[in-house]
Amino acid sequence: MKFYGKLLNLLLVIALVPLILSFVLYRASMQRMGDRLTMETRTFLTENAAQQLEDLVDNFESVLNRDSALLQLAVEYQAREAERYLVAPFRKGHGGSLPIQRASQNVNGFALKAGGEFNGHGSMFGAYQVLQRFNPDLFHRQFTTLESGQQISFPAPGAYPPDHDPRLQQWYLKTKERGDLTRLFLTDLTTRQLMMVVSMPIFAPDGVFSGVTSIDVACERLLADWALPEKWSEDIEAMLLHFSGRERTLEILLHNQFLGREDGPSSTGASPYLISDNPQQMQALFDDVLAGRAGVQKLSYQGRESLWAYGAREGSRPFPLLIVPYEQIVAQAAMMEKHVAQQVLRGLQVAGLFLVGVIVWVVILSISRSRAVTEPVMCLADAAGRLSNGEFNVHVDIHSNDELEDLGQAFNDVGPQLKDREHLRESLALAKEIQQLLLPKDPPQLEGFDIAGNSVYCDETGGDYFDYIEVAPGKIGAVVGDVVGHGIGAALLMASASAVLRSHARDYGADLEHLIAFLNRYLAKNVGDAKFMTLFYGLLDVQHRSVKTISAGHGPALYYRSASKAIENIPTSGLPLGIMEDETYAQPKEWTLEPCDLLVIGTDGIWEARNPAGEMFGISRLRDIIHEQAAGSADEICSEVIEAVRTFRAEAPPDDDISLVVVKGV
Repeated sequence: MKFYGKLLNLLLVIALVPLILSFVLYRASMQRMGDRLTMETRTFLTENAAQQLEDLVDNFESVLNRDSALLQLAVEYQAREAERYLVAPFRKGHGGSLPIQRASQNVNGFALKAGGEFNGHGSMFGAYQVLQRFNPDLFHRQFTTLESGQQISFPAPGAYPPDHDPRLQQWYLKTKERGDLTRLFLTDLTTRQLMMVVSMPIFAPDGVFSGVTSIDVACERLLADWALPEKWSEDIEAMLLHFSGRERTLEILLHNQFLGREDGPSSTGASPYLISDNPQQMQALFDDVLAGRAGVQKLSYQGRESLWAYGAREGSRPFPLLIVPYEQIVAQAAMMEKHVAQQVLRGLQVAGLFLVGVIVWVVILSISRSRAVTEPVMCLADAAGRLSNGEFNVHVDIHSNDELEDLGQAFNDVGPQLKDREHLRESLALAKEIQQLLLPKDPPQLEGFDIAGNSVYCDETGGDYFDYIEVAPGKIGAVVGDVVGHGIGAALLMASASAVLRSHARDYGADLEHLIAFLNRYLAKNVGDAKFMTLFYGLLDVQHRSVKTISAGHGPALYYRSASKAIENIPTSGLPLGIMEDETYAQPKEWTLEPCDLLVIGTDGIWEARNPAGEMFGISRLRDIIHEQAAGSADEICSEVIEAVRTFRAEAPPDDDISLVVVKGV
């Protein structure tokens, strides 16, 4: 009986395949259902949380706008009262001083002595009290400062520095400059708290600017009014941010975790900076903030994936930010995933019990039925181990009159084939090593020229070629060639062409058209029609700072003029080498390589490289890189081009060799 019949009889007896199949299907279906439920739940929770966070940011903006409107009305009322008190002294001829109440106000930070009241029609303290009774929790401090230096504030501030002059403060100068309502976010000098300062100018009856009246609101009060969801209360972080003096750096002005603490940024004045674990992920957030757009992003924060919701930035005004850990948002999905995993595990345990019973039966049955199978298999396993250790002559003798005997015969044929392949691999490695030795290791050091070159092969060996040939003192030939195809055949043709060119370059010197014609005749006679190659030869001359160029079907080669920033295509001089024996080549074109001019010669593996979508890299991208990198060295330009091609190609495998030589005038 054949081995297939024996195995089928065994599986029918123990019914192992149906049991394992049902076990696998059950596990796969349960896992698929759990994954789908978890994914849908995570998506729903994430979208819902993003909407909630957007609403919370909008809510903060509403609170800020509401309080800003209220403060505007309050400070306008306060300004009208101050101007009204200025009118009375003018009518009496007292010169425009504001009335000061001794017990509740101060002048320049000092309380008045007994008997020092000012006479007038009422008191600014009355205006302050009206606003305090209207909203006692909103106003932190109310103060009015005159051009004479008098300041009336409620409540009295803490100790100012000895040289403190309110008329030199930013809120006073900005309001005086604008002559209208001014809103600023500033740090209080005495409490070191961040304040929203709303100010209005005061004018005397004759229209002359007389001072500024202002109201301070502690921004902590605005942050405390922000109603945050209780379900995130322990983990959510609410902040008030603005751009610091450094580029793309966000400074934390207020943080809900530091409210009421002396070590927080709002109390010390030394605000920390907002930092993500991956600065590259912050790019989209910075772009939105700089453009004045609100949004929600998923970023890493303090080692945890989190949702960041930020408000729209208006000018220099601070904007809000909410950060909620992502695991907190998808906690319900995690619980569901855990529940599904428990159900799957319970099912696996039940199935496992059945499987154990079947395995016991299989072991008992296999003892009597498997010897005829296991002995040939063990023989094959031992021989396979020896084969993997390099014993290519290993041989097995199996006479079971079934498929195992056929397998043994097939195994015996593997060793010689692997031995041949090993010899071929060693030959390819040697060919690659020899070919790499044919390429120059370092560019020549030539006065007035900065030279760099590189080749990247798509197989072990390739058909691309570049070289630097010293023709005479102060003259170097820069060569780039491309044999059609790649692999061993292309490598051999490349090596042959390189040898001929090197052996005759000195003889022909600057006579490039006859040198290339000679090489063409050689290849056409000795290679045949199956292979041909393109070649570009540029002769660099130190004395004249010039380069003579000739191209046998190789292109495009590019010449960059630094003065005009223009890039020219160097035309070909004739057909590729090895096609027509009697082909003649046009006279070389001579260029004066000015400082910072570039000569860029590459092979078609650059512009014909394709990305996974099938799009070609193209000459235009190469031109763009030359424009962008023109200020760099030849080596930097060469590396940048090859890296750009590799990045563009992404995961797509290379289908052609890449060679590039860059010559820059210095």
